[in-house]
Amino acid sequence: MPALDEDSPCWVTFRKMERCFEDNRLRWKIFSGPCNDLRDALDVCMKKEYDDAVKANWVKTREQGKRFAALTKQQEEQEEVEYQRYKLERLAQRQTEPGMTLPESEPRRVTEGADKWPAPDPTAAEE
Repeated sequence: MPALDEDSPCWVTFRKMERCFEDNRLRWKIFSGPCNDLRDALDVCMKKEYDDAVKANWVKTREQGKRFAALTKQQEEQEEVEYQRYKLERLAQRQTEPGMTLPESEPRRVTEGADKWPAPDPTAAEE
């Protein structure tokens, strides 16, 4: 149960009920109607305050979950950006290391026209 604030309607109802029973303790069987009404009102009030507290806690938890999810997504995006930056830095570092790149003066081996080579001699395979 939530703690009652002394100005809350439930606290005021509780005090009224308490005074009612104190004032009428000798006659409680005769005069119990109004006191019981106050008790019922207190039960309703406490249930409402409890429900409100549960709802407030649920809303707070849901909002915290949304903030956590947003934070987690933001962290994932930040980690992805950092990883991409790391990959680019690593690639740049590799290209500056000696022996890691082909000098522009070295010709590249290209297999142009490979499909135009003569077919193998079938008689050479039989021998």
